[in-house]
Amino acid sequence: MAAVKNSGTPTGTVSFCDGTQLLGSGTLANGVASLAVSFFPEGSDKITADYSGDANFNPNISQPQRQVVKP
Repeated sequence: MAAVKNSGTPTGTVSFCDGTQLLGSGTLANGVASLAVSFFPEGSDKITADYSGDANFNPNISQPQRQVVKP
């Protein structure tokens, strides 16, 4: 979670990556961003979410989350 400077609901964008490959971005709505993709290759992926930050919240990047895609 992004470090709080003041308070409120985060705004801005979140970029979703598989390693160094950008999968796409989502705009925060009520503090939540999402991205739907349908092109993952079979195998294990490590997905991160990179928050851009705004006037009240600092930028932040998540720890990698493992996603396994089966045939």
